[in-house]
Amino acid sequence: MKLYYLKKDNLYLHVQTTLFEQYEDSSAISGLFSPQYIFSEKKDGAMQFSNKADANRYLILNSRKLKDFTVAIE
Repeated sequence: MKLYYLKKDNLYLHVQTTLFEQYEDSSAISGLFSPQYIFSEKKDGAMQFSNKADANRYLILNSRKLKDFTVAIE
């Protein structure tokens, strides 16, 4: 099975979610998750997609944050 990756030059996209547990609000929310985009030359742990349509959809939905990225097959 071929996997598709998001790539910019020689950097692969990694997504890391962090939890801020001291998020205080008037509601009952005790934590807040936020995604962080990390760019690395390592392919291990990079975002993988099973088909090109899914990878293109992710790029379209996050186009403001992920400019100049392309779908690469490895």
